[in-house]
Amino acid sequence: MLFKKAAVTFAERTLKKGDLVIAEGRIENRSYQKEGQTHYMTEIAVREGRGDIQLMAKAATERPDGTSRRSGRPQPTGAG
Repeated sequence: MLFKKAAVTFAERTLKKGDLVIAEGRIENRSYQKEGQTHYMTEIAVREGRGDIQLMAKAATERPDGTSRRSGRPQPTGAG
């Protein structure tokens, strides 16, 4: 994502890994070469006057009983 300055400040102070956000902006596609291969990227450009980012829900924290603070449902475990 490409951000406007106010969105960067908000994200740095507020957001943590796993938080649910809405990013409103312009979709931009680009490509680059690395080790002879072409890689493609799609980004959401949140620039001055052209969008915003909003926090929808904080990341769920797992309780000792295996339930999530957000959903109250047991969290999936890794395939073993």
